[in-house]
Amino acid sequence: MSLEASALPAPTDQPMDTAARTGAVSLGVVAFLTTGVMPILLGGLSDMHRITVPQIGLAATSEALAMGLVAGLAGLFIKPRRLRSIGLVAVPMLAALDILMPHAAGVGVILVRALSGVLEGVLLWMLVGGMIVRTAAPARWFGILFMAATSLQLLLSTILETLIFPAFGLDDGFYFLGAIRLLGIFAVLLAPNGYDPLPHEAEHGAANPPPRGWIALAAALLFIAAGACVSVFLV
Repeated sequence: MSLEASALPAPTDQPMDTAARTGAVSLGVVAFLTTGVMPILLGGLSDMHRITVPQIGLAATSEALAMGLVAGLAGLFIKPRRLRSIGLVAVPMLAALDILMPHAAGVGVILVRALSGVLEGVLLWMLVGGMIVRTAAPARWFGILFMAATSLQLLLSTILETLIFPAFGLDDGFYFLGAIRLLGIFAVLLAPNGYDPLPHEAEHGAANPPPRGWIALAAALLFIAAGACVSVFLV
């Protein structure tokens, strides 16, 4: 089923307090955390000969591809209900995968990063498919998300390079990242447990994109995954 854009009512903000919005945005920050940090960690694994240089690109691409694919499909087919239960499972599992990274090598690293991308996609869906699509100014909230995410990435990268690596080594960098991710549990508890249907969903049911929309979504997903692959070699 498809709906013409002109038939959709203008979005309006659904009632939500500041704490709930902060928790929802924080989930997106947790999802994007490795975008700026993982290149440093993967480069360290390469220096220690645990992965090859081509596998760095494969690991970054698989993570970005899985995150985008899961976030998109969840938004299309899953209703935003019982989100706290989902988040309380996803966040500890994501932290556990970060902690598992020092014990992985070669293809195992690619697999762990792909599984991390799946869980990151779930958290991203909880924000985008939940709060952001229900705001009157989604662009502003995306701006807040990326400003917060990039600021935290810069802070964590600095801490890793200046404190963690010199004093403890590469493996503890992954443990540090896992501990930071685990703080996302507080974001889950603050964020809404569910969202009301969008106006057009309540009237017409969920709408899937037309064929051109699927092509555009696929192109955007592949572009983001390719960008993630290239970016890890520029750090």
